[in-house]
Formats: sequence, C-alpha cells, structure tokens
Amino acid sequence: GSSYIMLPASSFEKFLSMILSVLIIFPAFYFLVYFGMDYLICLIDPSCGNSLIVAAQKASTDLSLSTNWFLNISIFRCVVSMFEVLLAFLLGAIYFKRRKISMVILIYIALCVLISIPTFTFIGSHSEILSRFNDATTAFKFASAYSWLSGVLQFLFTAGLLVWVYLRIKTIKH
Repeated sequence: GSSYIMLPASSFEKFLSMILSVLIIFPAFYFLVYFGMDYLICLIDPSCGNSLIVAAQKASTDLSLSTNWFLNISIFRCVVSMFEVLLAFLLGAIYFKRRKISMVILIYIALCVLISIPTFTFIGSHSEILSRFNDATTAFKFASAYSWLSGVLQFLFTAGLLVWVYLRIKTIKH
C-alpha cells in the first residue's frame, strides 16, 4: 500500500519491487498452494479423481498447445487478465487509504458499465454486419480478428495500468 512508499529506495526500485511481488511472487505462491492442496486431497482420497496437475498435463497433450494458436492466445489472455486485475488492486492499494478493496470493485463495475453501454449500442446499431456471416469460414475469420484486436487492447490497457502505477509511486510524497 501507500506505506510501502516510505522505504528508502528510488521510485523505480519501489515500483519494480511491487511489480515483482504482485505479478510474480503472489501468483506463484497462490498456484503452488492451490495445486499442492489439490494434489494432497487427491493423494489422500483416491475417489476424487485426478489432480489438476495431472489433468492439465493430459489436456496439454490432447490439445497440442504448440499447434493450436487460438488456444495459445486464450492462455496469454488469461495471464494478461490476471495481471490486469492484480494491477488494478495494486493501484487501489496505492490510491486509497481506507476501503481499498471495495473502492476498486466499485470502480471496476462502473468502468464495465461505462464501456459496455457504447459497445452494445454500436453492435445493436450495426447488426446487419453480423447477418453477413452465413458461412463458418467468414465467422471464424471475424472471431479471429476480434480476438486479436481485443487482445491487443487488453494488453495496452494492462501496460497503461503498469505506467499508471509507476507514475503514482513517483508522485506520492509522504
């Protein structure tokens, strides 16, 4: 939070330390505990089925991740989405002194509403575009283009959050 800014280090060192903690160490620890507990449960109780680790290995071999570019994009988007949410909460921890979590959730809801209104208004007023997709190939090309475009926008938004965190850390004076 904002008390972290009191450490005797440069703004960039504080930023780098926060980013490593929030984007690398915290998710790694979470997944380690989550998968470890799942493995232990499945080890103790064999009736629960395969652990998530075994299921993920099986799914990666069945789907052949190296050749399925659409699935690779989806995995990348999941990671970017996780980083986006973690950065949003980090930004909330830096900005707000009290009610950090509730304020970030309220802002997220407000942003989703504000973004969805013009998006669905545009889609509703241009519904004739969607009626042109009478064959699967055209629909797949449109879905692929949309996936790439939304992925790029999501990546840019996450990069913007990173820059915002850095600028906020740089400008806080205690």
